[in-house]
Amino acid sequence: MYFIKKLRNILIGVLALMYIFFDHILWNKVAKPVYSRINVNEFYIIALDYIEFKMNRYLILLSFVSIYGISKLIEVYSLAFFAQGHIITGVIMYGVAMIPVIISFAVLERGKEKLFTFVWFKYLYYKFIALVTYIKASYPYRVIMFNVRLAKRVFSKAGTFSILLGVAIRKILSRKEYDTEKQVNHI
Repeated sequence: MYFIKKLRNILIGVLALMYIFFDHILWNKVAKPVYSRINVNEFYIIALDYIEFKMNRYLILLSFVSIYGISKLIEVYSLAFFAQGHIITGVIMYGVAMIPVIISFAVLERGKEKLFTFVWFKYLYYKFIALVTYIKASYPYRVIMFNVRLAKRVFSKAGTFSILLGVAIRKILSRKEYDTEKQVNHI
């Protein structure tokens, strides 16, 4: 029983880390600013109005699934580049994958009313929301977020990072000099 509980906490911790990475880093720092800039584009607004008011629910579903599928396919390619050691190419590909994610999010938001006419879609959507809520309420998520906020507070103060880095470098250099003096005296 203890093993299952420990395994569950590890799984929730991994999911919490993934959620923190995708929500707090990718969405808030990368995708949300792009989404807010694209959202004022006239062509984009006309397309989303068409989706919301005139498009058939099956076409909205097909659009959402295909655009989201394209983004996941690009993300798989970016992971393949990471695995092969092409880090810069993987990062660029992952950045490119954010574009279809932003578009699919917009299609979901504007076509949600019509998409919810599919009972299974509505069920899966709310199950996903419940999973996210469960992860946010979990102990591993709260511990990780506490440490992230603490690290932000520590490193956001002016010069704190450079001071800590300087102290660490001085300790390393002084230890190296001490070790060489000890070796010289020993010979």
